[in-house]
Amino acid sequence: LPPEPSQSMHTVRVVLENGLPIVGATVEVTNLSASASVDGALFTTPEVVSSGITNEYGEVYLSGYSSDDSRVTVEYNDGVLIQRASGRLGDADAEFVLEEMPWVETPVVTTEAAAGSLVTLTLKTSGSVAAEGHGTRSAIGATVSIAPPSGAAQKCKGSKLSSTVGANGTATLTVCATKSGRYVIRGKGVVSTGAVSLKVKGAAPLPVVNARAVSPSHGSVTVSWSAPTYSGGNPVTKYTVTLKKGKKTLKKTVTGTSAVFTKMPGATKWTVTVVATSKFGSSEPSRMVVPVS
Repeated sequence: LPPEPSQSMHTVRVVLENGLPIVGATVEVTNLSASASVDGALFTTPEVVSSGITNEYGEVYLSGYSSDDSRVTVEYNDGVLIQRASGRLGDADAEFVLEEMPWVETPVVTTEAAAGSLVTLTLKTSGSVAAEGHGTRSAIGATVSIAPPSGAAQKCKGSKLSSTVGANGTATLTVCATKSGRYVIRGKGVVSTGAVSLKVKGAAPLPVVNARAVSPSHGSVTVSWSAPTYSGGNPVTKYTVTLKKGKKTLKKTVTGTSAVFTKMPGATKWTVTVVATSKFGSSEPSRMVVPVS
């Protein structure tokens, strides 16, 4: 086969001038196609994804074949701070750098929290920006909040998921430790640059790491991964591996850290997820896409 045209999977990253990721920016791409032809060979992608909101790493994952007319528009707009940028989506992943804005430093939590306990987070802010007609804008008075991972119910008395930045440039949040995972910070008038990672003893495991899916031979897929870096104080009892393409789903449950699928149709792309399960529940899925040879 001829080489595949402009890649069908794209990563667009949005960062501040200091290199920190920007959470919550909108990314839109025009002129992405579901198929492309090279020397008589037709390449297709299962679906076209041309827009999204940057995640905790400042990234949006898009799919579709790009061309010289494929353009990227990036906007950060939290109702107070607004910036835009645009450019061409080429064959490689793209990065957009926005000018300095006040931002939230993401705290690092190194201790385990007992399931159902309260965890207090002190968020510091940095940076300022000259706002036309308003002098220098700082983060003071801005609003910060935190979004727990899916399934992390906030039923503890005393939890506080939103706060205003005080005169000392800090805000205090209190979360209910019901699930290990990434608690994403949001901002209004101040840019979020990440998520707080919490380890909760007696809760479901963190996602698996180093997940990888390859097609070593025609019609086969091998999926491998490493155990979660934290499993809530109890061992992982099983892993569930799911391959999905459209309405078709293949699934295997294993106790080891790999799974092999065979007799699959070639020249297709499948979405792969791996989930770790312990006596306290299941992790968030680790996702990837694998082209089957």
